[in-house]
Amino acid sequence: MSREEFLPSEEAVAAIRADLAAYETHRLAALRNRRVLTPLSLVPAAFVAVAGFFLLIGSDKPPLADDRMEFAWWVFLAVVMLAGGGLWLAHRPSAMLQQSLRDRLLPSLFGFVGEVEYSHATKPFTVDYLPPAALPGYARIEYGDVVRGRHKWMRFELFELHLRDAGKGGGNTVFDGVVVSFEIPTEFNGLMMATPRMGAFSTFFRDLFHGKLTELTSGNELLDAGYEFRSDNPAAAKPLIEGPVGTVLAGLGRDWREPPRLALSNKIGFLLLPTSKDFFELPGVETPASYEGHIEPMIAELSRLLDAALLVRRAMAGKEGREEEGLLG
Repeated sequence: MSREEFLPSEEAVAAIRADLAAYETHRLAALRNRRVLTPLSLVPAAFVAVAGFFLLIGSDKPPLADDRMEFAWWVFLAVVMLAGGGLWLAHRPSAMLQQSLRDRLLPSLFGFVGEVEYSHATKPFTVDYLPPAALPGYARIEYGDVVRGRHKWMRFELFELHLRDAGKGGGNTVFDGVVVSFEIPTEFNGLMMATPRMGAFSTFFRDLFHGKLTELTSGNELLDAGYEFRSDNPAAAKPLIEGPVGTVLAGLGRDWREPPRLALSNKIGFLLLPTSKDFFELPGVETPASYEGHIEPMIAELSRLLDAALLVRRAMAGKEGREEEGLLG
C-alpha cells in the first residue's frame, strides 16, 4: 500500500486539522486547570496528615484506635486514599478531553477503511470466537481501542488486548498487544498457530496453545529456525505452512520489529502483535497534538497491520477474493 493510498482525502485532512486546532484551545485551558487543581487536590490529604500528627504526639491514647501504631496506620491509609483520589479528580478532566479527541478523530482519519466503527474499552465482537486454547491463564482482561471495518474486501476487527494474572498490585502482565481478527474465505478445520522461536514471548505462546498440537515444519530452514508451527489438524495445516502462509510469514518477519503471531481457527484468522506501544496514542495535554507528528504515523501503523492480515487472507484464498458476508459482515 502506497503512502498516498492510505492517507485521508484533502477534505478529511482539513477536518482533522480543524479538530486539532479546536482541541488546542481546550488543551491549554485543561492544562491550566490541572496545574491549579493538582495542588488543591492534595489539601485534604495534607490537612489529615497534619491533624493526625498533632493528635498522635498530643494524646496518650489517640482517638478511634487502641494504640499509637494503629492510629498512625489509619492516618497513613487516609492520607494515601485522599491524595490518590484528589490527583485522579484533578487529572480526570484532561483525560476525558484527550479521549473525546480520539472519539472524534479515529473514525474519520482512517480514510482507507470502509464502514469504520470505533469504540473504547468495549468487548470486541471476535473475542467470542477465539478458541479456549488461544488465551493464557489470566485473572483480568482489559480492552483498549477497538476499530472495526472493511479494508478492501477484507472485514476485520482490530483491538488492543491487555491480560493480567492474579498477582498483587493488579497482577503481572500476561499479554500486552494488538490483535487483528479477520475472516478467511477458506475454512480451516481446526486450529493452527505460528509463533517466533526466539524472544520474550516465545515460551508464552508455546504454552498459550497448549494441548494436543502437533509441531510441524515448513521445509524452509530459515523460516523453521525463526518460527514454531503447531496444529491439531496437521494434514490440513502442513500444505499451508509449506506453501503460501509460510511465504507470507517469512516476509512479515523481515518487515516487523515484533513479528506478528498467527492463529487460524475455522473461519477466523488472528494476527497477534505483542507490543507495549499504544497504537492509537495521542499526546497528553502537556504536548500539542499535530497532524504530521501524531496522526500520520498512527494511520501508517494501522495500514501496515491491516495489510499484514490481508496478505494472510490472500494466502488462504489463493486469490484476491471478493467481499463476502459472514461473521464480521
